[in-house]
Amino acid sequence: MASFSGANKIVLKGKYSEGGAEHEEGKLKVGGYPGMNVTLANDFDEQGRQVYTPGSTEYAGTGTDVSTVKAPIWILKEDWTAGGTVDTAYAADDNAFIHMASPGEVLQVLALSGENIQKGEGLTANSAGKWVVDATNAAVIALETTGSISADTLVRVRVL
Repeated sequence: MASFSGANKIVLKGKYSEGGAEHEEGKLKVGGYPGMNVTLANDFDEQGRQVYTPGSTEYAGTGTDVSTVKAPIWILKEDWTAGGTVDTAYAADDNAFIHMASPGEVLQVLALSGENIQKGEGLTANSAGKWVVDATNAAVIALETTGSISADTLVRVRVL
């Protein structure tokens, strides 16, 4: 997958120096790519670490407690410790690096093939963790126009 903006990392402008951004490491239940949104898997911790799976940003809670409020934005980052880039996939059971996003940060997210993203449009992650246009429950705002994309593509966004 390519990066529409050509950037080679997921977190382009984070709040690490301001104490606002968080970084997490955990096991992936299934494979994924940098730029995907992840959620907590319903698994036991492994060696004191959480287990994550690709997931949506649109809903918080489960079962009868589901609400349409925005859930946290947790983005898979590149695994630079193993020489990985934004194009390097994670396999199931891999140790994953996750950015816990804060409002105002600039990231690259993995937009779903077939999306036609315009600068200023809102996006949310679908149930597979890939980002789609969503004017109702937007979690991020697009900072570039892609036109119709023919393959999953990293797109620069600002967290709302």
